[in-house]
Amino acid sequence: MNDTMQLLHTITNLPLIALVLARVTGLVIFVPFFSSTSIPVKVRIMLSLAITIVILPFVSVSAASVNNMGGLVVMIFSELMIGLAIGFVITAVFAGLQLAGLMIGQQLGIALARVFDPLFNEQSSVLGQFYFWLAMIIFLLINGHIILLKAMINSFHTLAPGQFVANKDLISNLADMLQLSFAMAFQISAPVIVAILLATLAMGFITRTVPQFNILSVGFSIRAIMGFVLVVICLIPAIQIFLTGLDKGFDMLYRILGL
Repeated sequence: MNDTMQLLHTITNLPLIALVLARVTGLVIFVPFFSSTSIPVKVRIMLSLAITIVILPFVSVSAASVNNMGGLVVMIFSELMIGLAIGFVITAVFAGLQLAGLMIGQQLGIALARVFDPLFNEQSSVLGQFYFWLAMIIFLLINGHIILLKAMINSFHTLAPGQFVANKDLISNLADMLQLSFAMAFQISAPVIVAILLATLAMGFITRTVPQFNILSVGFSIRAIMGFVLVVICLIPAIQIFLTGLDKGFDMLYRILGL
């Protein structure tokens, strides 16, 4: 009976619902797969509401103590920041792969070929999209979305609604994620970039040694074929780098949420 009354009190606690919904909305807005513009806005809104309804019974009713409307707005904003921070940590890992694809594409001469990226709502390189969707498949196969939702639910035990305050540790962790994203991009793209550089130098020596041989007419094809072969060869190491970066991202996420 007491549990039923507590559940009814939770459901009718509008400030608490608003705070939980704000944190969940921040997650849905920014996390890959959930935030894709290919998913209709109404579906994402319904998803946020559904997740909120599931989480509400696990949140303490006394967690949200609101004295006035101004305080409620500030608390909602802080909850939204938590969701955005969670989404940023995971998105940074995916962004590292897209940056690697862009860097490789520039060296292969195919960076001008662009496709629409529904995640960032902008044009992206072909290789960047290839790496992104490969990473998305792996993310779903390892139940990364489930781990993320569990971390969201557990965060309400360590960070009560309305009690979060941004600090230097949060800024430092987010900066570390940016650094990790760039490091992943360089690690994935470095073998291809170095190989293309060496091939370009070799073609330059051939041109200087044998001026009659028009290396420029076949140079682009050689670089493209070599680049795509190296991309395929380095695919397994790239996946390992992504999984390592994802582990670091989840560890950093747990530190931010105090789990």
